[in-house]
Amino acid sequence: MPDDPERVVQVIGSLDFAKKAGKILYVLPSSRAPTTAAETQPRLERPRKTPMIEIFAKNAAGATLSQTAVPAQLPSDAHDPSEALIDTKIPVPAGTVALELKLSGETVDTFRPGAAMQAPGAGAHAEAPGVDLGPGLPGENARMMSPRMKMAPADGVTFTVEVLPEGENTWHTIAVGRPTADMKIDRNQFPGAERARVRVLRSTGFEEQVVADDTVDLRFDDRTP
Repeated sequence: MPDDPERVVQVIGSLDFAKKAGKILYVLPSSRAPTTAAETQPRLERPRKTPMIEIFAKNAAGATLSQTAVPAQLPSDAHDPSEALIDTKIPVPAGTVALELKLSGETVDTFRPGAAMQAPGAGAHAEAPGVDLGPGLPGENARMMSPRMKMAPADGVTFTVEVLPEGENTWHTIAVGRPTADMKIDRNQFPGAERARVRVLRSTGFEEQVVADDTVDLRFDDRTP
């Protein structure tokens, strides 16, 4: 991966304070600035006691490159929660090969980015292979979508699916953090649109590339196999 000292990633995870456990669910590249506690922590009636939550960036030798305190997203209906989520953006220094999630100084989970693959083209949104829609019964509202480029599940790799309905200018993210790129496309999510552009992005955690980009027919009737 290229050295980029300004790289920022979004880390999504879950925490169980009672069990002193945590899990990094997935990591995605981000263009936004790192998260601050004020952005994610709501004002509370009284302070909640939670363990120190930190993410350490490690290099191949196991040395710490950065140490970031992470805010917890706590339930609004409990003053002493046993579970919480993290959804934060952190800087990742060049040379990082692993992210360690720590509670009160103890490592509870480690994320290692997946292996990069040969890009179908240059750039994050370059021309990429298309997608196929599986068969469905007449009148069915959803069909399975699969990229033509077949990709087996891999450690540290997740997929994001975006849809741009005909006549709109804004992409809809309909799936994120998926272990595979196959998923159902439901036409009811895009009322009035007969067609839509579908884009599948493959993320290693630190880098992202488009691996499928195509226009699909959303009518799902006897004319669309």
